[in-house]
Amino acid sequence: MNQFEDRRKHPRYRVRNGAYVLSNRKVGICKNISMGGLSFQYIIENDHPSVSSKIDIFGGVSENRVSNIPFWALRYQLVKRASPFTVVQLNNCAGCFGEMNTDQQQKLHKFINLFAIKNKEKLI
Repeated sequence: MNQFEDRRKHPRYRVRNGAYVLSNRKVGICKNISMGGLSFQYIIENDHPSVSSKIDIFGGVSENRVSNIPFWALRYQLVKRASPFTVVQLNNCAGCFGEMNTDQQQKLHKFINLFAIKNKEKLI
């Protein structure tokens, strides 16, 4: 067991294609998720998403949306470019969720069941 396993309260899973995050008018691709937080990649423009904000998570049809989740960004990390000819630069934002109401928790649980890859792809 490493130091990150000790701190996480919820298992974190990789996410299937088609799951997105909306933060401060930026749309990003959800990379992994748990009941306690997530990470997503977004195109770098002039600024990072706010450290503390509300996010929406969505995918597929409108029923697969969790809105206004309190979110605290804990880490920003530049994503290594796949090629020196790549024009677009991506950043990864990882953070944790704040307190959610019962409806948000239920929708998040459903979202994870729909989009998480829950076999041996479980992250630490």
